[in-house]
Parts: sequence; C-alpha cells; structure tokens
Amino acid sequence: MAMRRNERGFTLIEILIALFLISVVTAAIYKTFRAQQKSYMIQEEVVEMQQNLRAGMEILTREIRMAGYDPTESGNFGFLKAGPSSISFTIDLNENGSVDSGSNPSDKETLQYQLSDYDGDGVAAELIRTSGGAPVALNIEAIGFAYGYDTEPDGYLDQDASGHIIWAVDTNNDGRLDTNLDTNSDGLINASDNPAGVALTTPVNINTIRAVRIWMLARTSREARKFRNTSTYVVGDQHITVNDGYRRSLISAIIKCRNMGL
Repeated sequence: MAMRRNERGFTLIEILIALFLISVVTAAIYKTFRAQQKSYMIQEEVVEMQQNLRAGMEILTREIRMAGYDPTESGNFGFLKAGPSSISFTIDLNENGSVDSGSNPSDKETLQYQLSDYDGDGVAAELIRTSGGAPVALNIEAIGFAYGYDTEPDGYLDQDASGHIIWAVDTNNDGRLDTNLDTNSDGLINASDNPAGVALTTPVNINTIRAVRIWMLARTSREARKFRNTSTYVVGDQHITVNDGYRRSLISAIIKCRNMGL
C-alpha cells in the first residue's frame, strides 16, 4: 500500500506568528537606520558649524595680524575702531602710503568686521567684512573683541597690579580704550567677571594696541530634536545664556599685531 504524502501546510497561527516576527525585525532595522541617519545629520551639521567657525577665525586672524601695515612709514595706517563687538583698521595693501578705498572689496584698505543679519532671518547673524560686504562666516551668533596695549612702550603688553595682561575695549567709540574686561583681576575673562567691565584709571589711545583677543560663537543651522542647550557662553563682554535646541561652538584666539608700534 502506497504511503500518503503529508500535504498539511502552515496554520493561520503559524503565519500570524511569522508575520509578527518579521514586523518586529523590520521595525528594529528601521529604528536602527533612523538612529544612524539622525546621528549622521547631527554630525554633519556640527562639522559644518566647526568648519565655518574656523574659516571665519582664520580670515580674521590673517587680516588683523596685518593691521597697521605701513611699509612707507607714512603713519596713516592702524586701528580706527576697537569696540567690544566690532573692529576696524587699515592696511597699506598697495604700499603707496595712502589709504585707498579700492574699486573691489579685496582692494579696500579700510577693513571693518562686525555681525550683520545678512539674510534678514532675524536669528544667527553673519560675520561681514566692511559695511555692506558679503559674509565671510555664517551662523555666527556672537563675536567679541578685547585689546592688549603697550603704553611704555617696552615691547610688552601692559599688566594690572596682579601681573595679568589688561584686555580692554573702547565702549564709546572715541578712539580710546576705557574698560577692562577682567573685573576681578584673576587673569581670566569668564562668567565670574562683570559684563560691564571696570573702568581703566586712564583711557588709552587705540594706537597703542599691540594684540587683539577674539571670541566667536557659532551655532548649527537647525535645532536638534530631543536636545536642550542651556549653557552660558562668555564672548568678550557678553554673557549669553541660551535655552533651545541648537548646538554651539565657541572658539577664541589672541593675535599679535606685528605691524603696530614699529
């Protein structure tokens, strides 16, 4: 007698269990993919922010280092403005002894750096070179400057009674440094200092500036979900406390003005 073949297939229960397991695995794979995609997007935005920040600082550093370049010793070049959030100076690019306006932005010998809401979005600003100029760095939330000076002149930056370099600013744009940002004389400019600064005993002419200290705060172009930034950032005389989903990066640098005081 011939044996009958077992023609029994999967039961409905077995099919439902298989579908459930497949859906669980698929959901896990999708969740992993989304997590990796989110991580990649965050890393991409952070990298973009940091690159933008470094590029802006590099341009500032290069040109501030050239402030006062005057190969003909005409005496016409140096700092014009030494504010806490903007800076202006002249460079004799064509070495003719005169401050030229230049037909192209790259030929202008009077340079000014400040923040401007270039795209009109009302949020993080752009760092621009000269008034109305094109931005050199995007999504810069704040910029700060302070200035070291030499009144002796003995080749050394002036110090306070505690032996710390005095980093001062011109708060009223009269061509004289009048306010020291290190209010507790500990050699640091941080959250323990009063943002208003402390008045110098005697204001100092900006032509004695020999070094510039820069702070630049940038942020990502978009807020991140499930992330809250509540940090406080000290950007020169600005103490900025945030409460949002933007990631930020703060860098600082000290630039020696090698052409000043020659």
